[in-house]
Amino acid sequence: MIRHFDLPEGSRLTRSDPLILISRAGRERVLKAIAQGRADLRRAPGIAGRADALRLKSDGSRPSFLVKQYWRGGIFRGVMRQRFLGIRRFISELLLTEIAAAAGLNTARIAGLLLKRVDGIFWTATLVSEEIENAPDLARLAAGEYTDMPRAARNAVLKAVAGEIRKMHDAGIFHADLHLKNILIQDNNDPPLAFIIDFDRGDYFKQLSLRNRLNNLMRLDRSAEKFNRRSRVISATDRLRVLKYYAGHDGEMYRQLRRGVRAFAFRRKTHRLWWRLISVFRKD
Repeated sequence: MIRHFDLPEGSRLTRSDPLILISRAGRERVLKAIAQGRADLRRAPGIAGRADALRLKSDGSRPSFLVKQYWRGGIFRGVMRQRFLGIRRFISELLLTEIAAAAGLNTARIAGLLLKRVDGIFWTATLVSEEIENAPDLARLAAGEYTDMPRAARNAVLKAVAGEIRKMHDAGIFHADLHLKNILIQDNNDPPLAFIIDFDRGDYFKQLSLRNRLNNLMRLDRSAEKFNRRSRVISATDRLRVLKYYAGHDGEMYRQLRRGVRAFAFRRKTHRLWWRLISVFRKD
């Protein structure tokens, strides 16, 4: 697990009370412009994997950047909003993303992290990353061109997704929320490239257990099933192929994954019941 806060190689820490800037070499000006309110940030609704992201557009000399502001979730969201006690969560996402990139995982390149102390004991945080161009998330892809893809092209996308998840797991990384919108696809490559983003609340282990691997895969499968409630695009065969491609030539792992899927059957039924209840209340 991540327990210490060593800065990623090539990063620079700048303190200017109440601000702390952690920036990658060559990105200090971008972070400072955002911190000082001089950056021309625009809302980016529907951006791949980032429902509430802001975008700092490229001026031709640098890439576009996405700006993520951390918000509290759950029952405290309305009260605490963007205020947090401590900075461990933000630093952990930064470090975990760096670990993923060092392991060869396709992911967003972090430009830096902006931390600000507010009201004496609280912190707000903003994570800035380079935008991955021409890469819709899996939900958007499934809602669009995926339906018209020939089987070979669909299989290539599934293989890219499964391969990237396997690479992530072999590197010891557990993703806390592996759903369709946190996987981006550049299908203009041959073969297509999959990118995994948003390592918030994730964790790192020397070796990831089969149970944790299965939890991630079933979280993605649940996301696909939820998507299918609106439009049956991602078939059961597609979902099984992800497991098969993930296991590769390891027949024993594939058998263990299939047994795990059966063990998750009861949990899946509770999720379906919950979705039905939500849909009933929304109609009312």
